[in-house]
Amino acid sequence: MRKKSFLLALVTMACSALAIFGAAFAQNSPDRELVVVASDPSFEVAKNWVNFLQKQSIIVKHVQPADFDKYKKNAHLVVLGVPGEPGGAGDVVKSLLTREELDWVVQQGNKKLYIKDNVFEKDQTIFLFAAYTQAAIQTAIRDSKESWWETMMSWFDIEMEPAQIRGY
Repeated sequence: MRKKSFLLALVTMACSALAIFGAAFAQNSPDRELVVVASDPSFEVAKNWVNFLQKQSIIVKHVQPADFDKYKKNAHLVVLGVPGEPGGAGDVVKSLLTREELDWVVQQGNKKLYIKDNVFEKDQTIFLFAAYTQAAIQTAIRDSKESWWETMMSWFDIEMEPAQIRGY
């Protein structure tokens, strides 16, 4: 009887440990990773947004525009940039926008979230926050929060009341 009780306790502890480690592993898995392609200045203006995402257990991986080709087929992809931005970011933005979209976003004061589907992979969605200036990227993120957050909640299996995003 003691052996059975001991074995039962041991099995229970092992199952608990697996559940804890499994949850920790799931939170750090590539499925919870959001690749953000941006130059350092563009990424810097989005720091509040990045901090918000990280508080939701989303792993944000900052990728330089020069490395875009390595990540362009990623399931969870965001691009932040200004069409005229040096260092490759402008080229990435230009490659994702149509001529009409590009003509609009380069005009002073313009900023927008562009949602691009099936660009490099079937069932892929790319969020492109494009703006006339880097400072306007943050405004584009804030102005479109309901759009991107709803999709990200489904990507990362997050449940949250709509009022909670208003604080962002």
